Amino acid sequence: MMSSRNTFRRLLLAALLATAACSAAPSATEGESEDELRGTAGATAATVAEKDLALVFDRAAGPGQLLAATTAASRRGQSLLLSSWYDTVLNAYKQTSVVKTAVADEDTFDDWRNVSARIEPCAPLGVSPFQQADSLCWPQIRLVWQPIKANVSFRSDLGATFTVTDFPDDRAIHALYDLDPALALQASEAVDVRELIARVRTAATAGTWSPSSAGPLTAAEVARFTSLRDAAARALLLDAVALRDPSIARTAYTGVGPRPELAAASTRTAFLKRWLSFVSKYTVSTQLTQLTTFSLKSGRFPDNLWQGNFLSFRPSGGQIEQTAEPIYSSASGALLLRLAKEETVQVLAGPAVEATDLSALKNNPIGLKTLLADSLLNRPDTQSPPAPGSPEYLAVVSRARDRTKVGLANTACMTCHQLDVAENPRNPLDPVNLSKVNFHNLSSFVVPNRLQSKVTDVGVKTSSRVIAEVAFDLDWLRKRALP
Repeated sequence: MMSSRNTFRRLLLAALLATAACSAAPSATEGESEDELRGTAGATAATVAEKDLALVFDRAAGPGQLLAATTAASRRGQSLLLSSWYDTVLNAYKQTSVVKTAVADEDTFDDWRNVSARIEPCAPLGVSPFQQADSLCWPQIRLVWQPIKANVSFRSDLGATFTVTDFPDDRAIHALYDLDPALALQASEAVDVRELIARVRTAATAGTWSPSSAGPLTAAEVARFTSLRDAAARALLLDAVALRDPSIARTAYTGVGPRPELAAASTRTAFLKRWLSFVSKYTVSTQLTQLTTFSLKSGRFPDNLWQGNFLSFRPSGGQIEQTAEPIYSSASGALLLRLAKEETVQVLAGPAVEATDLSALKNNPIGLKTLLADSLLNRPDTQSPPAPGSPEYLAVVSRARDRTKVGLANTACMTCHQLDVAENPRNPLDPVNLSKVNFHNLSSFVVPNRLQSKVTDVGVKTSSRVIAEVAFDLDWLRKRALP
């Protein structure tokens, strides 16, 4: 999930902005032509659309057609997802009480595929919406990885064996990267903007930036930062739009859904080559800001109980380190509590199903009460969750879908993964309770039906929060005449 925005002030320096955008246009990486990086001439003139900001890769083309985590990034030689990061994730899961060795036992590093991505032109630098979220922000790229296994066999209730040729396991890794300022700005500008970003992020978590206090930057600094941010966002978005295939109509890129290039071999290969160049350029390990992951326990669809863990990591000296994520008040910016390092999820298949997480919160009754009231659907074991469909439940759902009210740092993973429950009450014929909890935001989901010896392919799931965010981004870009 992504965070919220507030009102943006139009600023001066339009001429400087246009000049900076032209001078900062990215060049092809060594060994790559401009066509490989940008598609064809004229493609950059297209207006940004939903599929430019939320890129969904349909695995129907086969797992071998999607970028693997082990794929070597152009020029750098490193794999797209560092193997040392993956080892850290595996070791963290081994310490959990639920997942344990399931990821290591059931998947290999080679199985992980890039199933989707999110390009956000203005990811807030603060932790609460009031912290100038739509002006003090910076472009961000998120890659979603999911293991897709070839030829996974299941045994039906009648004893027959059936095989799924490309089975997406119930686990994922989300890696979030800041846009490197040096890719879009002059050297001196990149130095300036890094310093401003650091000051904003430090102030946002220091506990002194309240709705009634001034932000950490002066008006002149905000103007300078906004000008540079817009130039950087423009460069990133021009490259994103240039990923399109010129033979495909522009209207095919409207709406959130699978990228049209992957539907045919004639456009798939060239697109994946351009996409590899794009991610090699923009998702450098030094720019990682956070890595999150989820996995169900071992067994692939246990009959009566689904359990899993969410884990979070932050960069540390080129590697990643597991963290207990803080939750901040969306209203005041104050630190309310921290999640346990092992955020446990339990989903029971039955008529009275509820999801529970956050079972090991710090003892902070005041903060907990505030949090539960406006941005959290789940409760610690000692608390009573709101009933799905109740006024309290629907109020939280409404707020959590709106990034101008609830940001990334104001809620927990599990809340965002069950926002669509209100509109999709549980189907009694649904044996695994798909509509109760959506673990598969921007990733694939297949349900084995052991009775009928077949699978139900749910496809790529996209939450209402992401759809709303993409709509917000497009409106934000239009108001600023970007790119």
